[in-house]
Amino acid sequence: MLSNHFTEIEMLDGVRPDLIKSLRDENLKTQVYVTYGTEWYLYLAHRIAEHPPNLYTFVSDMIESKNLQPSLYE
Repeated sequence: MLSNHFTEIEMLDGVRPDLIKSLRDENLKTQVYVTYGTEWYLYLAHRIAEHPPNLYTFVSDMIESKNLQPSLYE
């Protein structure tokens, strides 16, 4: 799939945890970001503005999160 020599996958916590796990299973370098602090809302708004369809992915993942297994981030 992707070469792990020059690739690092970065995703926000809670967005497609199944995808980040499958990438880790392929030994690709990954980062999961958690927004926090006083500027978290500004950061989130900026990320949504960059790619609006992510908002729909985020909402649908939250709705389906009760079906996720805790081991997805391990």
